[in-house]
Amino acid sequence: MFKDLGTFFRMLRTGWVLIRHDALVPKEYEPLVPAPVRFIGGVSRLFSIRARDDNPGARFAVALEKLGPAYIKFGQILSTRGDMFDPEFARGLSRLKDNVPPFSMEIAEAKLESEWGAPWQTRLASLSPPVAAASVAQVHKGVLKTDDGSLGACVAVKILRPNIQARMARDLKVISLVAKLAHKFVPNVRRLQPIAFVTEAKRALSLELDLRLEAAAASEMAEIAIETDLFAVPALHWDMVEKNIDKTLITLNDYSHDEYRSRLEGKEKVEGSFEELFDQVDLLGETLTNLSGQNLKNGKALQQTATIFSQNV
Repeated sequence: MFKDLGTFFRMLRTGWVLIRHDALVPKEYEPLVPAPVRFIGGVSRLFSIRARDDNPGARFAVALEKLGPAYIKFGQILSTRGDMFDPEFARGLSRLKDNVPPFSMEIAEAKLESEWGAPWQTRLASLSPPVAAASVAQVHKGVLKTDDGSLGACVAVKILRPNIQARMARDLKVISLVAKLAHKFVPNVRRLQPIAFVTEAKRALSLELDLRLEAAAASEMAEIAIETDLFAVPALHWDMVEKNIDKTLITLNDYSHDEYRSRLEGKEKVEGSFEELFDQVDLLGETLTNLSGQNLKNGKALQQTATIFSQNV
């Protein structure tokens, strides 16, 4: 099973981080696991951080944040599966944050030059420092350069993190191995089909690492959004879209949240717009915006889905 020794040692590191946060075998779920696993859980808590959250889902979320991008994304996918966890765990896991420091402008500029085959100044009049950064990519604000030398449209430039594909692949091997071990040694987990779930999660994450596919999904959603006029998807500059680079126009029908509420004329219409949005997401099968609990809190979903690539710009 341990064909890749590196995967084995990375799994040990993953286990240690989970142990430190009492997320390997949470005390709340000891009655649900076999006696040998309960024993492992009891011993592991001797090494756990004392000042830890009472919610097992929150502890798991903190551990995933410590482990890195693949684990964060995996946790976000898990957080959408309310059928797999009790409400308390799901509430705790919903706190998962995808917020990491940006990589340097020098690296961003080098990646643009590598993808475009020329310095970014040949296509953009300006490029800002990163305005938003997450585990997989970060976003810069740019201004297009026109043929006559005047300033063009304001755009959002999304750039994948360096070496993110290789790091994701390594971490996903560990997650796959953990799923196989859980399936073999924890009978109560088998009904959740951990191996099949991880396989599907890997497929979803592989799509997210190719920004051309994300751009294609945005293009499809834009066509459907025109029919409703309830939210807008920014236009794409396909001549600048590459596997590691996504470029979108951010000035298209960029209404504020209050303007959307006034246009929707009341709660019933707002609720209807949510239904239409989810119908469209279900129709497309893929979506650009993160529909996790964090993005749907405090009535901000309409604004965020209306400005998918321009949020925080």
